[in-house]
Amino acid sequence: MGDAWMSEAGVDTTYLYRDHAVSTGTGLIMIDDDGLNTIVDGDSACKALTEEETRAAIAAMREARVFVTGFGMPYEKALLGARIAKREFGMTVLCNASPLPSEPMGDLSYVDYLVVNDIEGRVLCDLPEDSDVEPREILDRIVADHGCHGAIMTCGSAGSAVLDGGDYFFVPATKVDAVYTIGAGDGYLAATVAGIVRGKSLRDACSWASMYAAYKVTRPGTMTTRDGEGYPRLEEVETWMSTR
Repeated sequence: MGDAWMSEAGVDTTYLYRDHAVSTGTGLIMIDDDGLNTIVDGDSACKALTEEETRAAIAAMREARVFVTGFGMPYEKALLGARIAKREFGMTVLCNASPLPSEPMGDLSYVDYLVVNDIEGRVLCDLPEDSDVEPREILDRIVADHGCHGAIMTCGSAGSAVLDGGDYFFVPATKVDAVYTIGAGDGYLAATVAGIVRGKSLRDACSWASMYAAYKVTRPGTMTTRDGEGYPRLEEVETWMSTR
């Protein structure tokens, strides 16, 4: 089902590897009365992904400008892909460090932007999850500790904070009545990358992505349908943005 849905959405699934000996990863999603969510992940099918398969897929898409990965798979495999994409093909690399690994990630100088939410950012800085620390301080520490070029931190209904080399800026959130927050962070990241690919500056890309994520949380689900569920299509979100 996932393969068909992605293909219908225009995703090239050539390198969606299939192995009947491996079960698809699963997760348990819990949503509170305010629409906020907690996700408990099971094992990822990507644990069976080999270095050869990773290299083959990236090499086949060597013309790509941006490489995006995250820790929905074993984090070592995600970081391997990031190193190959950056060091061998010169791609701009964004890594969503979620869920955070229990082991140190080490040197991430091959990552252009490490992407976290505000709770993950505090954990990376050894701060209490509810500590009142300025986003700029958290991002400065993340970059200094991991050697990445920059970092992006989503801050829920407050907005998002971005450190791009020495340039820091904060993007306030668009206020909406949220009904389903699952997928907001993924939508924000995808929309940011789409903006970069289309030639936007990082500041403009993140501003557009913030509005995209705001619209996303007003809709239920994460499987896009034509009944107004899941991630909004471009024409839908641009129409909505024009009214804000």
